[in-house]
Amino acid sequence: MDPSTIIKHLFFLRAGITAGTGFTILWKGRTYMVSAKHIFEDERIDQFEMFHEGKWVDVPVRLERAPYKVDLVFGQMPLGIRAGYEIDLRESGSSLSEDVFIFGFPLNLYQDFREANASDPVPFVAKACIAAIPGKGNPGEGGLFIAGQIDEGFSGGPIVLVRDNIPIVIGVFSSNLRKNVTERNARAEKLLIQHTANLAVGTSMSTVTAAIDSHFGE
Repeated sequence: MDPSTIIKHLFFLRAGITAGTGFTILWKGRTYMVSAKHIFEDERIDQFEMFHEGKWVDVPVRLERAPYKVDLVFGQMPLGIRAGYEIDLRESGSSLSEDVFIFGFPLNLYQDFREANASDPVPFVAKACIAAIPGKGNPGEGGLFIAGQIDEGFSGGPIVLVRDNIPIVIGVFSSNLRKNVTERNARAEKLLIQHTANLAVGTSMSTVTAAIDSHFGE
């Protein structure tokens, strides 16, 4: 796989003090930004910051929150910003235990190879596998489960499957699941530790494109 096909769609973003990943997709002739909703939980959603040429710059894009528990935001990008290339967007045909790759900016880290990515930072890549067949009775909202310990900051990045050396974006990464370990006595329940599971969730591309179509009237 040539990673530049994916990298040119990505950006390191920030909403308030929370940083994460976003990327653009071309859908029905328009460029949309997609990311994880929880990054923007307590922040304005009519703009975000993008790291460009070594500094944070405002991007005035109105983002829409997906309904219910779907961890997704999306918005139409201005012309010329991160248009990238047309990439394959689908989760159909992916198989149980198949390897996937998540692109993003974990723990506020990035690689500074400006000549390689038009003055934008180059992301990190994490590897995981499909833990449940997409769309086949998954219990979660959004429809993707993957197995792998994925660090914070990858949230909002693309989940990529490779077929015949061609990258296919199958979803938007959300986060690893967490489980609270508590101790209960007669009067209260006390949180002892929060365990991060090896199981992670994402939003399938069919959910993403359906949300875009529903909002923008396609």
